[in-house]
Amino acid sequence: MDVGVSDSPHARVGRAMKSSGDPLPGRAALRAMLEYIDEAHATALRPIVIFDLDSTLFHTAQRNFQILIEFVAHHGQGREDLQRATELLARDGTGWNIVDDVKARGVTDPGVLGAMRMYWRDRFFTNEYLRHDQPVEGSPEFVRACHDRGALCYYLTGRDAPNMRAGTEESLRRHGFPMDHRTHLHMKGSFEDDDFTFKQGTLLELRKLGEVVGVFENEPTNANLLHRSFPDAIAVFLETIHSPGAPTVDASIYRVKDFLLQNLMEEIR
Repeated sequence: MDVGVSDSPHARVGRAMKSSGDPLPGRAALRAMLEYIDEAHATALRPIVIFDLDSTLFHTAQRNFQILIEFVAHHGQGREDLQRATELLARDGTGWNIVDDVKARGVTDPGVLGAMRMYWRDRFFTNEYLRHDQPVEGSPEFVRACHDRGALCYYLTGRDAPNMRAGTEESLRRHGFPMDHRTHLHMKGSFEDDDFTFKQGTLLELRKLGEVVGVFENEPTNANLLHRSFPDAIAVFLETIHSPGAPTVDASIYRVKDFLLQNLMEEIR
């Protein structure tokens, strides 16, 4: 029951590049996905678009930085190296690991770094701090465009439900992401669950729900998994931040830094 199986993602994106005049394949992939949703919806199949959350739909930099500010306020008295690292990160922005960020900026005391790691871990994966996240540019508008065209927007995240569901739901709603009967928020049952194993375990459920037409991920391992599992879908990798030591992203996966599309609001209407 695949939609247009003779049309590869590459062919779809190529047409979108030609029709829009957009020379960037990643941007054209976003346009092609909207067209793919229209096509699938017209055949009475349910089109599904899978979205990761952290560093895909949301920047986590402010969550990281807020935790750092609080740590410095409680433990940074007399630590000029920690104060200086915080000033530099206010300018540079944080990466994937706040402890590595401050270490790279001159904080080397193992006791300080260990205490910071525990302080960060106790707060980063909680409802309270999710309010500091900000959407990746254009992400609410693009997800709404998919939703308005009839897609099931499937939020597939490595966040765990016991500690992060309430904050996740509030954040999605506050920033204008769709949350209704045509969305699904799938979270880990426990913090200790492995992210990759958890996402791998959703594949059968996704196949039963409808036609996966698009996937968005920032982690190369997960992006490759979803791309190989749904080869007819348009797979997009977010070039934000990801865990160190990750594998190479498959060459046939498209890349974007954000979800911005010229005249997207007109396209939604």
